[in-house]
Amino acid sequence: MSSSPIPPEARAAWAAQDRQREARPELSLERIVEASVRIADADGLAAVSMARVAKELGFATMALYRHVGSKDALLVHMQDTAYGEPPATSPSSLGWRDGMVLFMRGLLEAHLKHPWVLEIPLSTPPLMPQSLKWMDWALAVMTDLPLEPFEKLSTMLLLSGYARNEAATAAMIGDMASPQNENVDVDFEAGLRTLTGPDRLPAVHALVMSGRLFEMPAEATSDDGDEFILDFGLGRILDGLEALIVKRKPNFPTV
Repeated sequence: MSSSPIPPEARAAWAAQDRQREARPELSLERIVEASVRIADADGLAAVSMARVAKELGFATMALYRHVGSKDALLVHMQDTAYGEPPATSPSSLGWRDGMVLFMRGLLEAHLKHPWVLEIPLSTPPLMPQSLKWMDWALAVMTDLPLEPFEKLSTMLLLSGYARNEAATAAMIGDMASPQNENVDVDFEAGLRTLTGPDRLPAVHALVMSGRLFEMPAEATSDDGDEFILDFGLGRILDGLEALIVKRKPNFPTV
């Protein structure tokens, strides 16, 4: 017997989307996921359990299983819901580069708003409703680019991965700066000066001894180091894509 190419979580999520115009039942997948997201936002992903969600909604725990098959399935729905809607701006109104920036920053904002998403493994292909909406929006931005279909998909995955990585870094920095962290007062630059030397890690030593380790480049538009790092990395990704576009089609607009 052949299995369906659509995971049960995706089938349930799309069915829920189709029911949105109907009167919402007393208990539904949508209400269960919304409550789960509220709990995770308030108390972290570890606080989400079928029992806690059922209590939040005023139902017996077993009632939830008529709408979502397991805790793992619930996490898949939560993850997709957390992405929210793609940008409201029409892709056709944007140049490809501005569109890709908006795509990446929109996903980054979603991850920063719901950092617990990073704790959920990416265990299924992007077949859930919100994931496919984001994919469709990004592909619409790239409609006219002289790229092969798989190259467009790879570009989208590269930028979504960049957003996820930047969100993970921001979460890690936030944890390091928390009052509970014993290393909050560690001076990174002073530590490098102490641990490195001309004969031990000479390249790192030369960098720190230049006295310019955290000096903002002249082209920086603000003194926000985190924002510069984000823009610098994103810019280099798009520069590489632009070089490929120009190679394929020299007269193609690059802005």
